[in-house]
Amino acid sequence: MNEHCAKNFGTIVLILYFVSLNLDTSISRIILIPIFAIGAINLFKNEYNCREETKKIFFIQSTYVIGFLALPFIDPFFRFRDMDHASRFILYIPILAYFLSSRSVKFNRVVLISSLIFSVIYIVISYFNINLKTTIDTAQILLVLGSFNYYFYIKNGRLIYFIVALLNYFIIVNLEVRSVIIYSFIMPILVEFFICMNSHVNLIKIKRITILCGMTLLFIICGEGAKQRLIHGVDTFAIHFNSEESFRDSKNSVNYRIEYLENGVIDFFSSPFFGIGRTGAIESINQVVQFYGRERFSHHHNELISTLCMRGLFGFTFLILYFYLIFNLIKHRPSFENNQYSRLLLIMLISQITFFIFDSPFIGSMKSVEFFVITFFVIYAQFVKNKIYSNEQLHNNHSHI
Repeated sequence: MNEHCAKNFGTIVLILYFVSLNLDTSISRIILIPIFAIGAINLFKNEYNCREETKKIFFIQSTYVIGFLALPFIDPFFRFRDMDHASRFILYIPILAYFLSSRSVKFNRVVLISSLIFSVIYIVISYFNINLKTTIDTAQILLVLGSFNYYFYIKNGRLIYFIVALLNYFIIVNLEVRSVIIYSFIMPILVEFFICMNSHVNLIKIKRITILCGMTLLFIICGEGAKQRLIHGVDTFAIHFNSEESFRDSKNSVNYRIEYLENGVIDFFSSPFFGIGRTGAIESINQVVQFYGRERFSHHHNELISTLCMRGLFGFTFLILYFYLIFNLIKHRPSFENNQYSRLLLIMLISQITFFIFDSPFIGSMKSVEFFVITFFVIYAQFVKNKIYSNEQLHNNHSHI
């Protein structure tokens, strides 16, 4: 048993991390301590020659952080706490070193088991009516894990991945996060026709998508809360743009989200190059929210507008550059066709960018940042090792010839 745990240490830690991240970030950070420490030691010793890759990723991660460097000069109330989210992009680099130098992690098992464990926990807690503190970020994380499970089902044909993906979607619907519910219909289509382009004939793809989306629709119909929230959201959106002002008097979350965006655009044009800073943006947002009767809000529920408003074109440029550089790592066709980790990276990147439409995951949530950064490091480490293995195999084949 001890030997098995030692051999699969990274896999076990990741499973615990994904489960705990859906529940409590403080627990998830404690779980990361051993692999952070081992990674730092490996990086210091340059074990398995991992400095080259970590150096490359360090510069890529830095592009995102550079976009924050103007904040101390434009925000009179700047605190280093305002760079908390951005710091994680560089701070967790030793974790990449750990996964580069450790045994290959069975990532499909990590995704499957952690998704299943959290699903069971959630169902049991819901059955006993225990209040489980969940957020939009939990729904987002489950959507990414569900997309991974769906991908593994397509590639392996094992029904268990499809069943767990359904469980992920069931929980997303029960969390009643409208934007993520909408994404749950979009992601299977993207995985089938954009990520797994040559996997099966289109008729098979359409059948799979129909079953998954049909079951999700059934979850919505059977769960009154999600159905009512979606209907109410569509109605409110339509009413908001009605020419009769009397229809716009009743405020709710959809009204305010629209006003956040409108307000963010106005603030951006007031200081387009470097933005108005985090404090200025929060004060401006809460002038809109003051009648809402809720806690203070810290972002615009749209990552692009939040970035433009808080950090201007300067910060926005480095956000776009960051994602461009990551895409550039996996764009080469041989890697994309022969290395499944490039496709997993693409699933995660597309999911995260999609979240930008209705949320600000990099500005408004530490949980979302930590999930994205750690998952990126894990998948990229496997991508590099798979690439090295493939090159060695190719070299050996040429040698035999």
